[in-house]
Amino acid sequence: MYLLNQRAEQVIEMGKVKQKMEIKVFDPKRERDIFVNMTEKNPGPLHVDAIVRIFERIIDESRRLERIEANEKNE
Repeated sequence: MYLLNQRAEQVIEMGKVKQKMEIKVFDPKRERDIFVNMTEKNPGPLHVDAIVRIFERIIDESRRLERIEANEKNE
């Protein structure tokens, strides 16, 4: 849980940078690259599909958090 919350804090900071630089929260190519990198480096025992599903959820929540923070700043 600690590492996920640490990641969330970094997501918030990165969201601020993206907003200043007018970079989109969602970048499909970047996410594909992340999944390719993870699957290539997966030593197991979790199957590649499981790794992708887990990180899809983490990334979805990260995007949601970025959007929430951006909306609060714009209000």
